[in-house]
Amino acid sequence: MQHVVQNPNYRDKQMRKICVLSSITFAVLMSSAATGQGMPPGALVNTIDCSLNDGVSMAQAVEWARNLPREEMQPNAEFYRENIIGRSGYKDDYDFSIASYFGSYSQMVATVGGNAALPANRTRPVQRATDLYTCDQATLRIVTSRPIPGGDAFTGPLTLMSTFFCRINDDSNLGDVWEALLAVNDNYADEGESSLVQMNSSTFGPVQNRRNGDFVGIAVIPATPEAWGARRDMPRNGFSPFEGVELPMSCNFPSLWLTHAVYRAAAPQ
Repeated sequence: MQHVVQNPNYRDKQMRKICVLSSITFAVLMSSAATGQGMPPGALVNTIDCSLNDGVSMAQAVEWARNLPREEMQPNAEFYRENIIGRSGYKDDYDFSIASYFGSYSQMVATVGGNAALPANRTRPVQRATDLYTCDQATLRIVTSRPIPGGDAFTGPLTLMSTFFCRINDDSNLGDVWEALLAVNDNYADEGESSLVQMNSSTFGPVQNRRNGDFVGIAVIPATPEAWGARRDMPRNGFSPFEGVELPMSCNFPSLWLTHAVYRAAAPQ
């Protein structure tokens, strides 16, 4: 969490961390408790969009993050998601997104608060995040990410990921989307395909125009790039993933990302 800043001095950095803590607290107070039947609480994902500094490659940023000493509290996992084919205008402003996964708001607050309390004169890495990239604080957001049961975990160093942005139909809700994704996942499973699928709903972040309806994000994260290609080929070869499923949302064309795993918490012994 300490690297999502824009070349601040120490005082500015502390103020921004206080703002993040306040934002998290507000999100907890204001977030809706309504969930669809059988939906898990999901993980909380803190994301921010970033741009590489001049002369810096994505490989350099990924290597730096993987080798970063992580002695203080950390998220459960962190990914650098490099945009390959994105939504309109994304690549004009940003190169990648940082996604940090937490199990609860309590863990998120403790992690941000613990990092904010670190002494300013502590020993730091010779190279800092701000030497490599700049992140846009205006894009900082928190989403609830619910994995569809039965998906294969992504455990390697990188893979391809498809994301969809969908508008929920006026007569439907998030629970209906969850049920539809379960049915689509069953269709894929019947054909032996079990990639990880996540349903992502906004919890806190840039304000969207709710008058245009409610929205949901869907991420498909196969275990390997090869598995991503195989899944995409299935409809081309006659498979119908939506057979018997009434979709409660309409989605745009997917964006394509190369997602790099830069940190995963060690499994309990």
